[in-house]
Amino acid sequence: MSFKSLDPKEIHKMFLASIPKYNIETYYEKPSWTKNVTEFFSNLGKNLGYEARCKEQFGGYNGEFMGLDLAWIKKVEHFIFIDLAMEFENTVEEPDDIINDEFQKLLSIKSFLKILITYPAEGEDELINKIAWKLRSNMLKLNEEKYLIIFGHQGKDKKRMDPWIRFNTYLFDTYGYLIWEDKSGNIPTKELTY
Repeated sequence: MSFKSLDPKEIHKMFLASIPKYNIETYYEKPSWTKNVTEFFSNLGKNLGYEARCKEQFGGYNGEFMGLDLAWIKKVEHFIFIDLAMEFENTVEEPDDIINDEFQKLLSIKSFLKILITYPAEGEDELINKIAWKLRSNMLKLNEEKYLIIFGHQGKDKKRMDPWIRFNTYLFDTYGYLIWEDKSGNIPTKELTY
């Protein structure tokens, strides 16, 4: 299966649908988020026929690839192609750190889909503007590249210790133009029983 035929919006939909299965008690359980999100993308990549490269503790093998938190790769003869590159950052102390570290890695790697998942406490609009500017300023790019930026937040009208999360997601083309966005509303972080 060619990754180019997979729609980033479909991947996003599958990701959101997987969240209640994580059984995370609170929005604020950072190690659980890292484990579950990485395992979801690792397993999805494997199911699509890719070699999923991430830390072995998250279901990958051979460790991280080129310093990325997760990569879906295909080998063709003596060549390696990255079809998905992902960076994941739970702790956002300074929003510029996300731009200058995790997002900069994604800019430097060539792949068809690049995903950044992070949890900014504030300044989301400023981050989105900086990401768009970085994309527009980037000289080395593939025309087919897409950037899926996913910002997690505690559930609306919920407390940090409640089992709810919501995501604001932005899809950019390689030229920095926003081509789609989604605001998820509250999603339970564990399967609810009544």
